[in-house]
Amino acid sequence: MNLNELYADGYIQLENKWFDKNNGTNLIQKVSTEGFYLLVYLLQERTFSNKVIFNKRLISNLFGKSRTTNTTIAYNALKGLTDHNILLMNDVDYKKYKLDDVLKIKVNFNITFAERFFMLANYQIDKIINYQGKESKHKLLAVFCALKCKVFDNQANNVAFETLENITGISEASIIKYVDILQNDLELIIYDNPGDKDLSKNVIKKSPNFYTLNIDDGKYILNKEIELYKEKEIHNGVEFITNNQALTSINQRRINTCKQKRADYMFEHDQLEAEQYNTITDECEKKKEELAWKPDNEVDISKLVNYDEKDNPFADLDVDDIVYEEEFNLDKFLE
Repeated sequence: MNLNELYADGYIQLENKWFDKNNGTNLIQKVSTEGFYLLVYLLQERTFSNKVIFNKRLISNLFGKSRTTNTTIAYNALKGLTDHNILLMNDVDYKKYKLDDVLKIKVNFNITFAERFFMLANYQIDKIINYQGKESKHKLLAVFCALKCKVFDNQANNVAFETLENITGISEASIIKYVDILQNDLELIIYDNPGDKDLSKNVIKKSPNFYTLNIDDGKYILNKEIELYKEKEIHNGVEFITNNQALTSINQRRINTCKQKRADYMFEHDQLEAEQYNTITDECEKKKEELAWKPDNEVDISKLVNYDEKDNPFADLDVDDIVYEEEFNLDKFLE
């Protein structure tokens, strides 16, 4: 499919500023992914006078859930769009209408060629609306449009997951899942990754994905852009590594981290042991000073404590007055 064929069945225009992440004009953050999904559908159906004629049944069927849930979601989405004056209704009391009552809405903006905008083909919108998987169609559309505003129709471009997350408010893990659906199930995009980069000192950084539309020569455009990106990075001293090299490097980094953590733990453990030893030693020294001496194990300490000097019959006897028995003489004994 070439670009002429892609847009042959019609298209809508969306402003790029609706997908800016920092300037307060982000439409998805204002009206939610459900509100944006409803707006895209209504823009498909609007007339040249910027009016849309529809009913609740039509809107409720968009979200692919139970009718009660759909009605609630549709009401909240429509209310968000009217609260921000993106859509105008004479009577905004949506709940009072029956399923097949005719409603009229006016789209309250026009996109001029002086503004930054991109085109969304009816073919692309219908692919997402008719998606039969279990994943959220309104989030799928939000991710696709966030990519579309960053990637021109006949070019490839790298878009970081963080950028898509900031634009849509959808988590990185979910974005990865939706990107795979857009490529493998709906075949609306093609993407690839240049590979992991070794930034020296075992620091591994993953390259951003490169995206392009799934049109004629799309794969060639993508590969060419990735080739230019890698040449530029290599010129700046970056080395691209294979998956096995990346795994080995990452494992080595984990091993080094574990070794360092163990060394830190042992240091802290040794410090604690030293402090405990010093504390116990100080307590022992203090106890020894209080006792002033250490009795033998066979001594009855209680008697020592209660010992009275007057009970000692030898208290007044001088050591020099003590007469010791003569040393036993075996020869004298045998005479």
